[in-house]
Amino acid sequence: MPASRLRSLLLALLAALATPAAAEARGDGSAEIRRAGCRVYTERVDVDGVATVTADCRWPLELEAVLATLRSPQKLTVALTSLADWRRLPDGRVVQVHRVGWPLGDRQVTLDWRERRLPAGGVRFEYRRAANQEPLADGRVGIREDEGRWEIRRDGERGTRLVYTSRYDAGGALKPFLVRRFQKHGIASSLEELRTAIAAR
Repeated sequence: MPASRLRSLLLALLAALATPAAAEARGDGSAEIRRAGCRVYTERVDVDGVATVTADCRWPLELEAVLATLRSPQKLTVALTSLADWRRLPDGRVVQVHRVGWPLGDRQVTLDWRERRLPAGGVRFEYRRAANQEPLADGRVGIREDEGRWEIRRDGERGTRLVYTSRYDAGGALKPFLVRRFQKHGIASSLEELRTAIAAR
């Protein structure tokens, strides 16, 4: 699921497109973001310039409620403004469409998606860009890199500890150094949306 792409940050992104050298020099900034019970930070940037961003969250929400939302395509697409579509194919692969916002085209990716129990309790969802990609719908851009994981465990009697890690390259004209300019903020905003949606149920 991604790395997030919010309409509210589009102006900053367009400014970076206009001045790529300055954006390259600034990288993604060193500061972490703290929002909605989450600490979001860049874990590393690889040789291709693609960032891995991690969010470590502690939420006063029942574990079962968090898992029920992450397992439900319908609940996720309602909760996240950046997720235009999430559907599972008969062979288990997942098609996601990420909404970037005008004037940029939506991004599409087909993922290998796995769920497994953690030995000490909790659940891990792991995903990566599948070798076999579904055809792109008109107007969509293929996501170049998309892999990560969700680890969800109990945190006390009625809380949840959620650790989300995402490595993401949006593809098309959005080069990795541009994606890094809004990646942490987008993830923080999406997790805030997710928490709000779960708490409202």
